[in-house]
Amino acid sequence: MSIDLKNEAKEASIDFDEQLSETQETEIKVLKEEKEEKSSRKNFFKKLSFKGIKEKCKRFWQKLIRLKEQLGNIKNIILEETNRNAATALLREFKGLMKHYTPRKASGELQFGTEDPANTGQILGIISLFPFWYRYKISVIPDFTAEGFYARGELFLKGHIRSAHLLASGMRLIKNKDIRKLINQIRT
Repeated sequence: MSIDLKNEAKEASIDFDEQLSETQETEIKVLKEEKEEKSSRKNFFKKLSFKGIKEKCKRFWQKLIRLKEQLGNIKNIILEETNRNAATALLREFKGLMKHYTPRKASGELQFGTEDPANTGQILGIISLFPFWYRYKISVIPDFTAEGFYARGELFLKGHIRSAHLLASGMRLIKNKDIRKLINQIRT
């Protein structure tokens, strides 16, 4: 039937200056859609060519090799004694900053749910592992009957953040020789 429409459209010379009838407009639309469908099929098969797949696999393999080299370099940097000392100094400073910057008081409510009750239960289990929720007055309410994923709630925090702690920590890190060596190694 589509071949008949093509032949009829070819035989009927359409003058675009005149107003087109509805049947002529639909015939033109059908022809355009068929043409687009054929071109999209051709493009699809061009994308699936073996040459393209081979190149994509080659690029992916090269990325994996580069990632492996980078991870090896990072591993070598971490295993050096001076860098381990630098990492412990960074961790010590981070813990100190977290001690200063944790909120003194907190309260609130968190309500969440997912489509699958099992996922909701797993998320609740993960949230329950953190003692932050028990230390403060924060209610965590799971919704096992939710039709989709959602999370909403209110959280009120009270505390103080002082820039003096951050500056003091930064100065201690800059004075540390191991940290300076690590920064130089990363830059080169």
